[in-house]
Amino acid sequence: GDEMVLVCLCIGIFVFVLKMKDDREVIVVLDNGGGLLKGSVVLLDSQFSSKSCNDDALISSSQSSNEIVAIWNAACRRSSNISSLGASIVGIPKRPGNVLFGTELNLCKMFSEMAFNRPHTRGYITNWPLQYEIYSHMLFTELKLTPNHDNKSQQESPNINTKNTNNLHVFTSAPPLNPSHNVIAEAELMFECLNVSSFGQVTSQLMPALIAHDNLIQINRNETVFNTQQQSLSSTALILDSGFSFTHAVPIVNGKIIESAIRRLDLGGKALTNQLKQLISFRAYNVMKETAIINAAKERACLVSLDFENDLNQLYNNDPSSAVSPIDYVLPDFSSEHQDPFGFVRNVSNRNDIVNDDEQVVRLGNERISVPEALFRPCDLGLEQGGVAEIVVESAEAAAAATSSLDADSMTILSALFANVRIVGGNVKFMNFGKRLEQELRSLIPQSIELRVLQPKDPTLGTIQGMCEWVSKSSEYGRRTCAVTREEYEEHGVDRMVQKFRSFTPFQSN
Repeated sequence: GDEMVLVCLCIGIFVFVLKMKDDREVIVVLDNGGGLLKGSVVLLDSQFSSKSCNDDALISSSQSSNEIVAIWNAACRRSSNISSLGASIVGIPKRPGNVLFGTELNLCKMFSEMAFNRPHTRGYITNWPLQYEIYSHMLFTELKLTPNHDNKSQQESPNINTKNTNNLHVFTSAPPLNPSHNVIAEAELMFECLNVSSFGQVTSQLMPALIAHDNLIQINRNETVFNTQQQSLSSTALILDSGFSFTHAVPIVNGKIIESAIRRLDLGGKALTNQLKQLISFRAYNVMKETAIINAAKERACLVSLDFENDLNQLYNNDPSSAVSPIDYVLPDFSSEHQDPFGFVRNVSNRNDIVNDDEQVVRLGNERISVPEALFRPCDLGLEQGGVAEIVVESAEAAAAATSSLDADSMTILSALFANVRIVGGNVKFMNFGKRLEQELRSLIPQSIELRVLQPKDPTLGTIQGMCEWVSKSSEYGRRTCAVTREEYEEHGVDRMVQKFRSFTPFQSN
């Protein structure tokens, strides 16, 4: 009898420990961009530490908690010609149409004519079933969460409701002025399909303002720090976010986004990739279906010119002293296992590289600077809008006019905004982007105003790093100011949700 009691006691303790472990609350933050979906798990009993991913053509994932995973926000379908060579890839579950998600692409060696089905259209989610599939892949495959006791059944039947996620809290990012119906649709997806216990949504551009200064790079290190009067507006910043679909200038004054002063440029990385495809197809090979390869060529070969007219003339005249030299981009031939599946750059002046007569080579000259130049001169692509520098100035001036008061006049607010210009997004990674932006801003604002342009060490992760920093440092009450619990959702529906998310400010939620 005593042995039976002891066995029952041990079993009870074991079940209690398992329940304690299973009941641990987990917070997931998702930065939902048009090009990349970034995710990270933040455990409440651990300290946040960010680990940047290697973002080149593909981004590798990390498996530990509190590390950032970045994947393409798309369902990728290989060409039917390539699929016929090998219908399946070892390690990837079979799906209709041989669709690939996330880091499954790391096992793929051929990206020729790969098609991308994206849930976003012009920066806003329009395909919610596809977005649900990508969310599920991120949560349960990339971030290693467990949707139920049988992981295999979730993969085979992705449309069933998840189980055992009662302690999962999810925060996502959204573009500024996100339509109300999109907020409601995402909330319904989270509660009805993913069965989370709470859901919160933050405006993407709020979060880069929270990144600690020791994680930022100052474009011009010779600039002096802003003065004491500007330090009084510590939660004032101007965020320039140039991403996949478009570019936004978002002013934040005293921790709040000034919606009336937001300025948008309808130009992003997708349009630049399409422009480079058209230029190469007109001058060399037809690459209109090679989106993945040309996107990699754009990221590796293009740069922002600090003197566009002069560099263009020097390239035209083959001036050897030009600051920008032509390069050869070698397209992949898929014949060598060791060759980069996206191709590689060969400097024209470097004759040490072994030249193969069978290689398909694209010479990139003025394309290197003319493609990114569209961000500063959209009129080159037929857009009747100002460039990134102009929308920054317009946004700052509108914000200063809308928020000036007896405590802080418009010039003080304007000075604080220009002293804390933070640039994020994939296009910021173009070489010289920050320097060119500062150069043009300096010519558009009074010399008496101090100007500082700052960027995170990895601009593509600026938003999610800010989200992780806020989650890890906020109290439970602070997090609830931007979240709706399942009980609130079931009792009140979606009526209060939109206003709650839009009025949220992370600077006062600790």
